Amino acid sequence: MPSCTTKKIAAKRAAILGRIDNDPVLSFAECAADYGVSLATFKRSILPELPVVDISDRRKGVRRSDHEARKARRIIQPSAQRGRAA
Repeated sequence: MPSCTTKKIAAKRAAILGRIDNDPVLSFAECAADYGVSLATFKRSILPELPVVDISDRRKGVRRSDHEARKARRIIQPSAQRGRAA
């Protein structure tokens, strides 16, 4: 029989994951690999711009929608679209 603490942790985790079922949480390592940078670089320069989700007391991650939105903001537009003459 699971302990009371185990049940509380499971319920808390289910509540978190239930809210973001259509928006999965990515680990920091997955995000860093997608950006093509090391985990240390990701934590130092990119992570401060992203909201972090607590999955449990020891596990944290980033929602895929927040990750994709940050990537979309960082796309460099061609110079013609920025109003510069060619």
